[in-house]
Amino acid sequence: MFDYDKMFDAILPLLQDKKKNFNSKDKENYSFKCTHHQDKTASAYIALKSDGGIVAGCRTCGSSYGLNTMLADLGLNKMDFIEKDETYYSKENLIAYIRENNVGNVTKDENTGVWVVDKDYKFDNAYFYTDERGTLVSVKIKYKLINHVADKKPKRFIQRVIRENKIIAASTETVDQLPKQYIYNAAAVQNAIRKGYYIYLVEGEKDADTLIYNGLAATSFATGAGSMFDDYKSQLRGAKLVLLGDFDGPGRNHVEKCRNFLFDDVEKMYIVEYLPELSKVPGSKLDVTDWLNAGHNVKELTDYVFDSCLDVKNTYKLQEHKDFSYGIWKCTDGKEDAKNKKQLTNFVIDGINIINRVDTEEEYFEMIIRTQDNRTLKRRGSILVFNDVRKFRDFLNSSDLVFRGSIDVLIDLKEWCFKYKKRDTTTAYDVGGIRLINGEWRFVTSLGSFDNNFIYDQANIYYEDDDFEKFKDLELPTKEEIIEVYDSLLSFNKSEVVYTVLGHVGAMLLNGKYEELDIKLNHLAVFGEAGAGKNTIVENIIQPLMNFDNMAMMKDVTNFAFLRESSRNKTLPFIIDEYKPSYFQEKKNQELSNFFRNAYDRNSSIRGNRNLQTIKITPVRPIVIMGEEGYWQDETALMERSDIVYISRANKDDGTLVAIRNLIKHKKILNKIGKLLVKEALEIDINSFEKFRNSCIKLVDFKDRPLNTFINEVQGLNLIRKSFKRYGIELDVKLGAEYIANNIINNILQNRRETKSQVENMFELLDEMISNGFGLKDGLRVDKDDECVYIYIPIIYPAIKKYIRDFNREAGVLSKNDFIKQLKGSKYLLDKSVMNIRINNKVKKSYKLDLNLLDDLGLDNICMFEPVSEENGEQIPF
Repeated sequence: MFDYDKMFDAILPLLQDKKKNFNSKDKENYSFKCTHHQDKTASAYIALKSDGGIVAGCRTCGSSYGLNTMLADLGLNKMDFIEKDETYYSKENLIAYIRENNVGNVTKDENTGVWVVDKDYKFDNAYFYTDERGTLVSVKIKYKLINHVADKKPKRFIQRVIRENKIIAASTETVDQLPKQYIYNAAAVQNAIRKGYYIYLVEGEKDADTLIYNGLAATSFATGAGSMFDDYKSQLRGAKLVLLGDFDGPGRNHVEKCRNFLFDDVEKMYIVEYLPELSKVPGSKLDVTDWLNAGHNVKELTDYVFDSCLDVKNTYKLQEHKDFSYGIWKCTDGKEDAKNKKQLTNFVIDGINIINRVDTEEEYFEMIIRTQDNRTLKRRGSILVFNDVRKFRDFLNSSDLVFRGSIDVLIDLKEWCFKYKKRDTTTAYDVGGIRLINGEWRFVTSLGSFDNNFIYDQANIYYEDDDFEKFKDLELPTKEEIIEVYDSLLSFNKSEVVYTVLGHVGAMLLNGKYEELDIKLNHLAVFGEAGAGKNTIVENIIQPLMNFDNMAMMKDVTNFAFLRESSRNKTLPFIIDEYKPSYFQEKKNQELSNFFRNAYDRNSSIRGNRNLQTIKITPVRPIVIMGEEGYWQDETALMERSDIVYISRANKDDGTLVAIRNLIKHKKILNKIGKLLVKEALEIDINSFEKFRNSCIKLVDFKDRPLNTFINEVQGLNLIRKSFKRYGIELDVKLGAEYIANNIINNILQNRRETKSQVENMFELLDEMISNGFGLKDGLRVDKDDECVYIYIPIIYPAIKKYIRDFNREAGVLSKNDFIKQLKGSKYLLDKSVMNIRINNKVKKSYKLDLNLLDDLGLDNICMFEPVSEENGEQIPF
């Protein structure tokens, strides 16, 4: 029994170009040429009768061709219109039978002989195969794994024969025993081939149904690419074919096997390797159904196929070959045979991504290369590499990648690549890390940018590789995991070191937001004796928390490389090891000093590139420095731009060793905590910074850069506190702030309220010279009654220079003019003008200094200076 009205409603749109017979007594009556013989007249007919039935046939062929055949010619299947209440006769009832009996999802117990259902699987779908006339011949049943079992596949497919619309047991007859193996949707495909329509050959029945629903002729193979039958060839002979597999490795292999299997039997063959904006579709193993469900439509699909997909049978186009001579090749005279093929490359191209670099007007691209041994390589470069054969070969940058063409062939390759291999267009940034993108804070990596929910957008990427691949699949920690490492995180060294390091980790994650507010981020310097554990702290605490492993050796890095590396990322640290200024030449020390200062102040440098353009490089990256020695000449400018922790062996005890071992053991947990900190750093509102930073100012009596360092690291520690608080775990930031302040007082300010100036360093040298017995009677006079000290620069300044030179003293010395200028601007000078003062019985133009302020500096040798007369023989001549 049929639902004839439903059937005819489906048929009507296919009859619009047919002749309608208005004189008929039927409700509807159409005539058309029969497809089964040569006919000059419209001898075939189909009609919806007044009593509700449908008749179809051919006046010439007779009754041997009836409704089934006519429906198949129109691309329809009679079974789709059988009423649902007919027992086991409609697809719906067959599906109900499959569900009820778990067809194919049972195994026979060897001991009891009872058939047992595999409850780890659940029915998912059933796909029905017909012959050319629309008669059901088999069904492919899909079961999905619902209880994850290690040795069971996620999907299970069962095939069964159908006879007279009943499912036949596998013990009676199997699908491979059928006299003919049919492709999916066989009747409609045969009709579409006759009409010259394109046939979409997809990887599975689900995708075929999707395309059929959207009005395309589609099919798939029941047996997949692994075992193909010649019957498939016969059913697709002469077809205009579009191959469209899943967008992954197995899908690509499936398409390649179908290509080789059907190549000689079809008229045209387009291969769809990609679809527009596929990277924005959520999921990993993607197919055309996923793409359409993501908001795309069938017109986009067909436009893309015929505009941007290559007909692999067109021998006048460059082609890829993966069996005859692997690589990209061309036919020299339009004939595809070994004699006329010329191999251009020994690799194939899986895709070309256009890269719009924000910081340059030059167009860049990424080429995804696949080698014959199935390795995938990525090469990024300027579009200009296609202008020169040598540049293109340099761009390939591999001994096993070969290009054999001339400049003309290279231009052809360029056109071919960007027409048929173009994938995504991305915006690339020369600076990665947490930064503001289109009004939203995102973490920009080479894999794409992500928000605080870790949703990736591949349209915004960091241009270079950043070794940040593992972060994407990392999970957030559990409360139990944080508790597992919490105590160890707070006890791996003495408290001043612990809280300074943790605070700096948090501050590095806030660096992008600091830059937006013009807040400078201090460097972290980890100094100390060999074997004290500097590398242990950096490699097993800082790096795991930052999910970043790269480190540079100081001796191996050039000045330009320092500048370039420091401009690459706003969040991931530039970690520099083996800082040993006593081993470096003075020029390198000066370059490093300049670099560290400029990196703190974010001062840009102007450089030229190979295209004779000038580019501006701005250091924005957090810097961590490690070494056995402190800064060169104890340079004040560097010390006040850093927070310095000194690590010594004396800090090690049983407790710290246990803590370190626990952190090393649970590195994965630290990675997860690092991801949690990134989430918090992305979410934190910069509008709250001012209030927090103002509250920190009240905690200490620091000034200028040391104060900024203190606030940065307390704010970084507070970031960790807020992250842990999500799990109900409290971190005492106030206590941590006290330890951070103590570290700054001891190691930066050296128990003062502010760092020493260069003038003060010069005074300390003078004091040291006096304590070592150097005579300065001709350049120095102390007047205790007037509470002042007079110095005569023409004597004092050369004496300091000679002292440093003769005793190989590593100390920075201002030039004479700079010393005078800074002296005049200091608080120590009581009178800015020189005055005639008698020193050692000679009147000299001297400067007058405040004795009390020098005493506050602890310069006892200067303040108590009393020249000894030469006749006593006690003055050591200079």
